[in-house]
Amino acid sequence: MTNANRKRQLAIETAAKEGLRASVPLYIAAAEAFAQEDRPAQGLELLGELLRAKEKRRGLFGRVEKNPLGPERLRVATKYAELAHVTSPTEDSLETLSDLALEFDEVAVIRRANADGLRNAGYASDAIDEYRTCARLEPNEGDIPVRLSELYAALGRGDDAREHLRNGISLHAQAGEFEQVADRAMRFIDLNPDELDDVFDSMELIPGEVLKKHVPSLDHLGVLVRRDPTREASWRAHMEQRVVDLYTRVLEADPRNGAARRGINVLGPHYLTEVENKLRTAPPAATPPVPPVAAAVASAPAPAAQASVAAPPPPAPAPTQSAPLPPSAASAPPPPTPAATPPAPAPTPSAATPLSTPPAPQPVPTPQPAAASAQPPAQADEPELVEKSKGELVAEEPVEPAAAASAPVATAAPPPAQSAAAAQPPSQAASDQAPAMAAASAPVSPTADGTPAVAKTPSSALYAFALRKAQEQFDAGSYAEAAQACDRILKRGEIPEALMLLSRCYLKLDRKDDAVAACMRYADAQAAIEPAKALDALTEFIKDLPDPALILRRSQLLTTIRQVERVS
Repeated sequence: MTNANRKRQLAIETAAKEGLRASVPLYIAAAEAFAQEDRPAQGLELLGELLRAKEKRRGLFGRVEKNPLGPERLRVATKYAELAHVTSPTEDSLETLSDLALEFDEVAVIRRANADGLRNAGYASDAIDEYRTCARLEPNEGDIPVRLSELYAALGRGDDAREHLRNGISLHAQAGEFEQVADRAMRFIDLNPDELDDVFDSMELIPGEVLKKHVPSLDHLGVLVRRDPTREASWRAHMEQRVVDLYTRVLEADPRNGAARRGINVLGPHYLTEVENKLRTAPPAATPPVPPVAAAVASAPAPAAQASVAAPPPPAPAPTQSAPLPPSAASAPPPPTPAATPPAPAPTPSAATPLSTPPAPQPVPTPQPAAASAQPPAQADEPELVEKSKGELVAEEPVEPAAAASAPVATAAPPPAQSAAAAQPPSQAASDQAPAMAAASAPVSPTADGTPAVAKTPSSALYAFALRKAQEQFDAGSYAEAAQACDRILKRGEIPEALMLLSRCYLKLDRKDDAVAACMRYADAQAAIEPAKALDALTEFIKDLPDPALILRRSQLLTTIRQVERVS
């Protein structure tokens, strides 16, 4: 006998001895135990029997039937509504929820459970009426207008569907639920593929930290903008700029996001150049390491103390006595910041007196920040070449050094002073930098036919390995870990197999909204490759989760396939 069964038996025995009202806590504990054992339907049935229980009491006109729970009835009804969210609706549960909604008409949890049950059972009109009541009780809940939008779309009322979807997205944004905004925004495309303003208006509400997780959605918007031949060139240019602005917001939050750079490059290499220039000019204003160095050089007593600290490196003092070093040291500060240029000439005229010679080594600490800033581009190139095994290159990372290549080239002269490369002539240094610049700018250049170069995707073997591991976790019952593995795979692109597995994981975790969103993404990705397979998978998934949005998407796929067959 399981723990839930023992608790149920104890509740029944207590009810027989002390009455149903005294056994309410035990019944609720038994129902929760059934839910923990992945048997919520039995817990729901147990609470339903408790709610339907009657007892005869003596009244003025004889014995009458009354519910024995008294004030505890609301507590039991609330728990019943919570369990109804995670179970499939039945005729008994729908009848019980309807009675509870009439009895507790101002309790939002019960009215919401009744609305969700009617929606999942396919009673669209009744669910709309119930959701309207829920919207009055919970005016700041964004999910309610979104549910109404889905129901209106299933009934063919597109205008009402778009209006409620706008309202739901606005409420999600006001509550800071930007992940929900990103998932709901793409539903405007299903409602009206010819109108993209609502999609862009919704996506522009999302900050960059959240938007970087939805770069595939931005890629999809770019495809829709470019592949619409009926639009004017001015409209297309305006929409392309809006897509580029969204990509730019991603790069401002994550400068190493290669997928965003690839998306901009597909829209046009000139867009990528403009964005790189904008990003390149922004960081120097936010870099504060140079002012402390300038302040230390400007102070008189500080140079003596700093000279003693900077004295240990032997190569640095030797060049300071020679004449050729001050020009190179004077040329080093400009790349980090223009504020470092005035202190550089100051030590050179004061070198006439022996007491002022210690400030001469001060230009040596100033190139160190420049050298430190010049190292990251060199380190950033290495992960691009070894990111994938067996020499496989992913072009989304190498595109990024192209933006930073121009800055390190200017500061590449001072850092070699600390190595043997300082002895190389300028012509040789320039010849060494040329291959790096060509390699960094190669992914951005267009191909021979004029189309932008598209980055290579990682090998399918890596995806197959990751998918196999995720499938093993799913088979072992580790649904949360499998969902996380699928999310990591989908950061590289919309892979139908990973999306379908992700939707199955969400379904097992009772995250129905996320399951519907993942299945919709699967339908979009698979329909572009093999619409018939997408239709079959949607049909099977709807058997487990009869969501109106999935039913609508399936009907759209079916219509598309029939049109293709008719044309062929």
